[in-house]
Amino acid sequence: MNRNEIIDLLEIVISAYPNTKISDPSAMATSWEMVLGEYEAQAIYKAARLHMATSPFFPKPADLIEKMTRAEMLYTDRPRPVLEPPKRAKVTAIPDGMTEEEFIDSVWNAVVETEREMYPDDPQPVDSDVLGRSLPYEN
Repeated sequence: MNRNEIIDLLEIVISAYPNTKISDPSAMATSWEMVLGEYEAQAIYKAARLHMATSPFFPKPADLIEKMTRAEMLYTDRPRPVLEPPKRAKVTAIPDGMTEEEFIDSVWNAVVETEREMYPDDPQPVDSDVLGRSLPYEN
């Protein structure tokens, strides 16, 4: 950012926070230029926009730097990628004549049996008769 862009930014931000009193505008512009001079103006303007939308307090340069990444994601002109569902989602139906609880218990028992096969030397017994007893605090 150059000094003119910083002065323009300060004018915008000061107008958004009308109760803010600036004792030395030149020194403020210089300090903001020292901190924000290495950043792209567009990124800082987006961060300022986000700050004004979310904070009731006048920003410090560090506030704007902190918000740059989020602001870029929110105020981007690029199309956002769309997540699509899997092409073939596998659906497991509960077998006829079986309740939901029985089905969940059978799935749980299959998990427990798989773990027993994977870790045969595990000394800790597992009570898999009822799914509710699977949490440590329910013993």
